[in-house]
Parts: sequence; C-alpha cells; structure tokens
Amino acid sequence: MKKVVALLLALVMVFALVACGGGKSGGNGGGDSAAPDSGDSAKTGHDLTAAGGFGFWQNVADYDFSKEERHKIGLISYSWDQMLQTVADNFSVWAEKMNCDFMYCDSDSNAETLINNIELYASQGCEGLIINSFSTYVDTVIDLCNELGIPWWSMSEPMVQQSTGKLMAPYAQCSDYQWGYDVASKVAEYVKGAWGDFDTSKTRVLAVSLTTLTVFVERSDGFEAAINEKLPGCQYELCDGLSEGGISAEVGYSIASTRATANPDVEHWIYLDVMGYFAPGINTFVDEQKWTDRAVIGSVGGDVHISMLEKGTEGAWKVNLYSDYSICISAPWFGTYALVAGWGTAEDIWADVKPEGATYSHIDCAYVNMTAENYKDYFAFVDQYQGLNHHPDYEWSGKVYAVMYGDGGATE
Repeated sequence: MKKVVALLLALVMVFALVACGGGKSGGNGGGDSAAPDSGDSAKTGHDLTAAGGFGFWQNVADYDFSKEERHKIGLISYSWDQMLQTVADNFSVWAEKMNCDFMYCDSDSNAETLINNIELYASQGCEGLIINSFSTYVDTVIDLCNELGIPWWSMSEPMVQQSTGKLMAPYAQCSDYQWGYDVASKVAEYVKGAWGDFDTSKTRVLAVSLTTLTVFVERSDGFEAAINEKLPGCQYELCDGLSEGGISAEVGYSIASTRATANPDVEHWIYLDVMGYFAPGINTFVDEQKWTDRAVIGSVGGDVHISMLEKGTEGAWKVNLYSDYSICISAPWFGTYALVAGWGTAEDIWADVKPEGATYSHIDCAYVNMTAENYKDYFAFVDQYQGLNHHPDYEWSGKVYAVMYGDGGATE
C-alpha cells in the first residue's frame, strides 16, 4: 500500500513537471467585459511572428496597454504545486502591466471539478482561459470551450485532439527529444575533454527516465541517440525511476549505488537524468566514492543544481541544460491575450514558421547550460527580457541569451 501511495504522489509531481494543488485560487479581480472578435494581425498592426519575438514580454514591452479595453483572463489547473504558483505569480505581474484582470484556481486533481471550473470562469466573465490539464481530457475541454465561445490555450502540453490526432492550437515548449539529445551531446563533449583517451567499452551510461510517460521517453530516446552517435561502444542502461522507488534524490542515490555494485569493472560512469530530480542523489554517491574524475552527470533541467552552483558543491554534475520556467510558460499568457484583445486568430500566431499544410504553428523554447560563471547573468537576463523581478540582486551583463531554439546560444 505504501508503494501505491508513493507512486500516486510521484505522478502528481510528474504532472507539475510536464506542465513547465488543493484549494488554490486567486487573482486581481475586476469587472466583466465582452470578448472582441478576433481580427487579422496584419490589419491590427501587432507582430505575432516568431521572428518578432511574439510570446515574450519583450515583444510588447513598449506597447501602451492603457489604450486597450480591460480584459479578464483565467488560469485553471488540474492540480497545483509551487511551480504552478510561480506561474500564477508571473501571470499576475503581466496582467498588471497589460491592464488585465487575472484569476486562477486548481481543480483538486479531479476531472469533473476541472470542467466545472471552466464553466464557472466563463460565467464570471473570463474572456480567455489558460488550461493546465492532462491530454486525457483534451477533447472534453476543447468541446466545452468551443461551446462557451471562449478562447483557450494549453499550458502543459500541445492540445492534440484525441479523436482526430489533430493539433487544435498553437503551443510553445522545449522539444523533449532534442533536449535529451543536446544534454547527452554536451556530456560527450565534456568527457572527451576531461577524460582524454578513455576506453568506451569500460564506460557505462546510466540513463534514469520515467518509461511510461511520453515526454520523458522522448528525452531518454534523445540521450541514447546522442550517446550512440558521439560515444559509440559505451555500455548503455535505461532504468525507470518509478520502478526503482519514485522520483527523488534518494532513489537516484540508490540507483547509482546498486549499479556500481553490480558493475565493478566499469572505469567511467556517465549518468543522465531526464528531469534533474535523481541527479542530486547520484551526485552525493559519486562524491562519497571520490569519483569526480571518473564520473559525470548531465540533466534536463534541475533547480537543485542551481543551488549547488551557488554553494560550489556541484561536483560531477557538469551539464544542466536549463530553461527558466518564465520562458516556457509565457506564450500561453501572451497568446491568450492576443486572442481576447482581437490582435489576431490562433492561426495567425507564429504564421512565419508554420509548417506547410498546418493550421497552427509552434515554437521550441531554448535552454542554456548552467555554470557557476553564467547562472546569475542568465537569470538577470530572463528578468529583464520578461519584465520580471525574481532576482533583483543579480546584475545583467547585457548578454542576450536564446529564448527560442535555433536563434543562437541554445545550448551554450
């Protein structure tokens, strides 16, 4: 029974991670206003292109929102945690800057409550909704929002209609396969420089993933492809964190320890983590074994790594391709605003990079390898670029980091 409870708790945590709790609600109130008709962006004069940086505060920083009607936008989440609260806090900042009313709530991890909240917010005058939900409920959410005539945007994952397989709205995310591939590529680059002429046949790669969830499978698939390409001949093992006991540093430590015992002839270890939650425990194990010269850790994100950089205790954790959450979650806010304000239609957003034949477009968010030398500068840049003030003590050097993959510096 304890294992079942632990698994359920882990899955709630996973949902928050994929998205970029009980009784949470809030907002800045305000009155109702009717949603305007969506117009053509070329006619309204607003730049909704990827080339123009739409989806981020910098795109609208100089715009006078006081001349716009006051709009009301809502965030409804299936579940809630500190990460979702950070999202809501960011939306509140942008709402104030953009002459908006903003309200938010969770749904206590209950599908019926999620649907009821959508109806409630529509009745309370929300002109647009940002919805954080599992793909399981996509068809129901789409049908209900269309019935209510309310624009919506998915925060957690692409809105792909289950019944047709079609993408039903634009979206912005990090490409999970590419993210995993780039992590492993960066690790390969590191070990070639740090280990010199090492024997790949005596090098073991241990990738820790969640093999029942597509987003993490794609990341670990990226790991394996890059290792096969850049470090051929290495021993490779994929293990499932949930099967090993859950999502935690303790599980990471256990995985590293048991594999070390089972493989005493391995000379070098490469550890790859799909979410940065196992890596702290792995790092502790490596440090205890005094293996920092024969082991390296790479991860897709990892907030604990940032705190280690601050303390100088990152040890073998040399690669952390990190995308600040305010970068990943800003497109839903600015996209929803564009729809309710009549700046354009969902089809207009990022039309300059829309695949041929597609109805809707998407952008891939960028990430940066966090180091002791750049992490403060990166966070200061993000604050400036997104109109936030999360790190007032960090001074920005003026260096511009990538926010969209492919526009330079994505994996520096």
